[in-house]
Amino acid sequence: MYGKAHYDFVRVIEAAEYAGEHWLQVHCGETYEEFAALPTVIEFQGRMYGKMSWNSDTRKAAYKVGAPVARIVKEKGRTHD
Repeated sequence: MYGKAHYDFVRVIEAAEYAGEHWLQVHCGETYEEFAALPTVIEFQGRMYGKMSWNSDTRKAAYKVGAPVARIVKEKGRTHD
């Protein structure tokens, strides 16, 4: 596993709706490690978007509403990596 970066915010390049699906494009680097370090899920304007893909040439990552995501439940007193 690559080192995960902690993000509080990501820069949204474009928010769009295509064929009834909501998509976001966010800034990303050109390496897989940079893509892997992005958050798996982001919230934008009240919607949850799951990370779907990335283009190293344009340095953009795509997120989509409806991507299969699950909330991690942390037990009190336990820590998870």
